[in-house]
Amino acid sequence: MRQCGTGLDEDVVTQPTLVPSLSPSKLGSGRSVVAIAGGEHHTIFLISDGTVYACGRCDGFELGLGSDHPAMQDLKERKDLGKREAEEEWVKNGGNLEEMPPYIVDEYISEPVQVFFPRPPGSSPSSDTSNPDGPPVYGDATTRISAISSGTRHNLAISTAGYAYSWGYGNQCQLGLGPDVEEQRVPKRIRWKGGDTWKVLKGAAGGQHCLLACIPRD
Repeated sequence: MRQCGTGLDEDVVTQPTLVPSLSPSKLGSGRSVVAIAGGEHHTIFLISDGTVYACGRCDGFELGLGSDHPAMQDLKERKDLGKREAEEEWVKNGGNLEEMPPYIVDEYISEPVQVFFPRPPGSSPSSDTSNPDGPPVYGDATTRISAISSGTRHNLAISTAGYAYSWGYGNQCQLGLGPDVEEQRVPKRIRWKGGDTWKVLKGAAGGQHCLLACIPRD
């Protein structure tokens, strides 16, 4: 699922290999990778300036990329092209499109791309009470991240302001976003009763659970 992020067209990377797109020379401005978290088929990277990158499987929203993200648009184009080619081949061989098996393609991003987060609480109020921060905006990196963790198919990120965000697939409520949320496409702030009085320092994502370490806010 290309979770190694090397960009190579190989299912197995047999030895330590540079991830070119995240080398200090490529990142520029003195930036470097300071933390890495790996899920079952995806990987997220924390950069020294508080930005986050991700690669690998994304059919369960593991990478936190919105539909407007260029990487997801490229994936859609790749899927559409593959489907057209498969249909043409099926018809060429005398098949009826109505009898063609469903076209299935692995959904992944082969090289790390930037993940964006909602703006800090209170900076862009939304009328949606279930999501007062509003959705992330592509290109807006106002929210800086200080810690990351990955579960099997979901992730946690802790902002420098002390808020926790989650995204991905979590059918056992491990996203912390309520009992009815099994999938979260893009990072969303975890909220709970009295949660604004606590500052989150660290987060740990397990297979089907999460833990947050918090202290009272001043």
